[in-house]
Amino acid sequence: MPPTLFEQVFLEVDDPAVSCSNCLCKYCTHNVYEVHNTVTPDEASEQPCLSCDECREYTGDFAHRRGIKESCDSFIISGYGARRKKEKFRII
Repeated sequence: MPPTLFEQVFLEVDDPAVSCSNCLCKYCTHNVYEVHNTVTPDEASEQPCLSCDECREYTGDFAHRRGIKESCDSFIISGYGARRKKEKFRII
């Protein structure tokens, strides 16, 4: 099975303190909730995504399904996400 988009771009955090740490939405410019200061108003998309409405991890409500996204066709990486990715680069 090919790796998900999240696995291709970011490293998964083991035992995260914040439940959204391993969600692709945290690093996407379409994220309208932007609770982690990961998307600036300048880069916010004109086509917002409301996938957090369906995510049990975001709301804490167990009536919602688990919705941590690992792949998305509309994903556009934010400046924060790009900086996180660049931190992992190693010059050889």
